[in-house]
Amino acid sequence: MFGTGASRERWTLRVAIFATAVALAAAFFTHQHWKSSDRAVDVAEQARKEANHQADLRQLDDANLKTTREDAASALAEQIKRTDQASALTKQIAEAARKNTSTASQALSVSERAYLGVAGITIYCPVCEQPENIRAPPSHPKSITSETKLKAIATH
Repeated sequence: MFGTGASRERWTLRVAIFATAVALAAAFFTHQHWKSSDRAVDVAEQARKEANHQADLRQLDDANLKTTREDAASALAEQIKRTDQASALTKQIAEAARKNTSTASQALSVSERAYLGVAGITIYCPVCEQPENIRAPPSHPKSITSETKLKAIATH
């Protein structure tokens, strides 16, 4: 196989060319690997920045949500307070209406009782409280004539 020196040189040259080709291929793949790892680093850096940005947005949203919840809770508490005040006022109004109704009922009862009007003075007559003895009051005390006074006195 290596019979002559020229043959050895040719084989040595072939092996050297093959070794150079393998070294060039290794250098090419190494370069591609470095480029790929640089791209991976860039992608990882971009992903890290995006994750940090998303985390910042999430913190901002959480803070806004917390503020919104606090505002809603405050508004709800204020609404409950106003509802309680309205309920208390409604109870006071109902009590006042009940008292007003009671007073009106008593006023009606008193107005239906018999009385005697003499010289502009009205005198209540508890004896005349019976329904058959009730007399309608005159529209104005000055409209009572002396005949009306005498008739009223005579009936008692």
